[in-house]
Amino acid sequence: MLLSIFLAILLFLLAFAAVVLCAPITLACSGTTGEGENKGILRCSWLHPRALKAVLDMRNGRFVVVAFGKYRLYAGGMQPEAGEQPAAPYTAANEATKTAAAAAKQPEAPRIPADRPPIDKREPPAAEKEAAGATSPPAPGKKSGPRSRLTIVKRLWVFLGNESFRRKILRWLRRLVRSLLRMCRVARIRVRVKAGFSDPAQTGVFYGWYQGISHMLNLPGSRRLEVVYEPEFSGATFDADGEAVIATSGARLFLPLVKALATFPYVHAFVLYRRAGKVG
Repeated sequence: MLLSIFLAILLFLLAFAAVVLCAPITLACSGTTGEGENKGILRCSWLHPRALKAVLDMRNGRFVVVAFGKYRLYAGGMQPEAGEQPAAPYTAANEATKTAAAAAKQPEAPRIPADRPPIDKREPPAAEKEAAGATSPPAPGKKSGPRSRLTIVKRLWVFLGNESFRRKILRWLRRLVRSLLRMCRVARIRVRVKAGFSDPAQTGVFYGWYQGISHMLNLPGSRRLEVVYEPEFSGATFDADGEAVIATSGARLFLPLVKALATFPYVHAFVLYRRAGKVG
């Protein structure tokens, strides 16, 4: 009976760990610029946007975490609460008012008695500084500068000069970089631009270049990359919005770090560290 309960708990923990590690994690960043206003929203979801979702509004700093679509686990940020007045826009008058209020809050400087002798704030001559530095004893346990730097260089050369250790470290770094590049996958990138020059002829020329390059790169038929340009011949304007979606999982984020920690040449590094400690 106890063995069955233990196996059931173990299977449950293994299933839970598999779900946590293999469940997809999606990171989406979208933004809009134009008409003097910039907006940006960062979304992160686990397993499904309805299961667990975190949203950060970069315009007002509002951060919200929602579970199962309706349970708000956390809500915070710089957005004003109900009944609170929002911050006034920046103007010269508001800035002058803030400066005057800050100056009024500063404490009054202490008064110096009239019979107190003035304090000599002049620095001593350079010759006196050098003489004082030469006569002052060095700190206990600290070597002089040039000798200490030479010792550090010698100890580093113990590691870098060992061909076997250098080859192992380069192989370990190569595997680590490959693992880090496979941690995330770009699922979709979408960019839409509506812009025009003051001269409609220049807008037409730019639109022609866009059509040629987009068809050469097969952008209209791409599912991951979507770039759309809409010409505006009425005048100089620029409006853009975009979205980038990156997909990963807990296993992709966690396993490369575990592999890097497990494959580091600790024994060889420890032997060289002991050898470098004897270098004076």
